[in-house]
Amino acid sequence: MRSAGYLLDIVSISFAPIAKKATGRPFLILTGAMAAQALGCSTILGFEPGKPYPPDAGLASDAESTNDGSCGDSSCDAACTNDNRLLCKDMCCPLPPPNTTMNCDVGVCTPHCIGLTLSCAGGSIQCGSWNFESNTGEGWQPVLTQIGTASNFQIKSAPGGSLAFSFTINEPDMTHNGTSIRVPLCNGQNSSANGHWITAQVYAEGPPFVVQSNMESSVNFYWTDSGGNNPFGTQYFLFYPANSWVTVGDSTFSTISNISMDAGVAYLAVNIIAERGWVGTIYVDNIQLH
Repeated sequence: MRSAGYLLDIVSISFAPIAKKATGRPFLILTGAMAAQALGCSTILGFEPGKPYPPDAGLASDAESTNDGSCGDSSCDAACTNDNRLLCKDMCCPLPPPNTTMNCDVGVCTPHCIGLTLSCAGGSIQCGSWNFESNTGEGWQPVLTQIGTASNFQIKSAPGGSLAFSFTINEPDMTHNGTSIRVPLCNGQNSSANGHWITAQVYAEGPPFVVQSNMESSVNFYWTDSGGNNPFGTQYFLFYPANSWVTVGDSTFSTISNISMDAGVAYLAVNIIAERGWVGTIYVDNIQLH
């Protein structure tokens, strides 16, 4: 696990088919996503469209290396191991993208989603899980019109040691709309998320919550199509107690639905509300589609 404290990046992960395996399924390659403009964050959080922020030193060192990855003999095996990279047909594979594993499929380095794989309009695919262990936002950003009293958005170590999406919150008595974070699916194009259900783990670090009620402290999920239309959402799940990891969402009450069949789900969001008067840090981790 790398050190924490980096600001969020805006890279979203999708894959596009480039060849066929013997089984008839497509190989996948990583394609970049430029979602900063869609989220309207570039001028406020300092993101530069099309580039990761902060710059990924691991990617830079790979790009500048004189080793093109090819081996030719077993000496590369140790080099791959030292770099935590897979040896595949005399080649060191690149490190896998966030929330994927790297496989050697018929002699080709191929990333596979750890969790659910979504289909995208146009034939590419999208991974449907986010654990933030890449030390980046993995595409998740605050919704600028729904920040509430939150500030200091970043990826940092959460209680228990894992990396998580975090922000500080100061919930005065008269403000109670919550804070939303959102991710584009399939680069902001329609995906096959309709019919799947959502879970996340949330932690409130600070004073204890006083009221055990989803009218005071709660989490819900919502989604839209590529045009921001059909803003439907789930029920409000109780977010209680503070200072403990709480898993929210289930197969009954957090299923993506109520979106027209001729449109797909292009954006997924999580909205978090802390009780009035609460001040502390919120951590969000392991967001998953099932």
